[in-house]
Amino acid sequence: MNDGDRYPLRHTPCPCCGSADDGVVELKGGQVVLRCAHCNTYDHCIGKDESGDDVRSIRSRAHIAPSRRSRILARDGGRCVLCGRSPEHGVVLHLGHLLSLHDGEQYGVPVELLDHDANLAVLGEECNNGMSKTSIAMQLLAWRLRIIGELRDE
Repeated sequence: MNDGDRYPLRHTPCPCCGSADDGVVELKGGQVVLRCAHCNTYDHCIGKDESGDDVRSIRSRAHIAPSRRSRILARDGGRCVLCGRSPEHGVVLHLGHLLSLHDGEQYGVPVELLDHDANLAVLGEECNNGMSKTSIAMQLLAWRLRIIGELRDE
């Protein structure tokens, strides 16, 4: 939807002027607001599901609240625990499981422990994507051992 588009009023006739005509769309602060075309009275905010726009959510996982995600981002310094990059480097950050759900289920780890903050870590999109069943814990351990080996060889 664009500023100035016509859209049917939800409350017809308009409670202010009695008009049964369409309203006018106004984009305001990220919201799509519909006002009466005749008297400019507010009718309603048009939701993304109603307008056909892509519905966006700030929750990447339904059971992880934004406040919890923020807490984990702060704990991990706002950067990927694998590569160390952050949004300043153009990286989109995700939360990932150190011990994957797949591996955790194989070892009999209860889901509530797999979803515990201690098993969640900040990961860059590139580091997280494509890992599917791979446990990041194993990759992180291998990465740290490689660094130790390199330091020892110096």
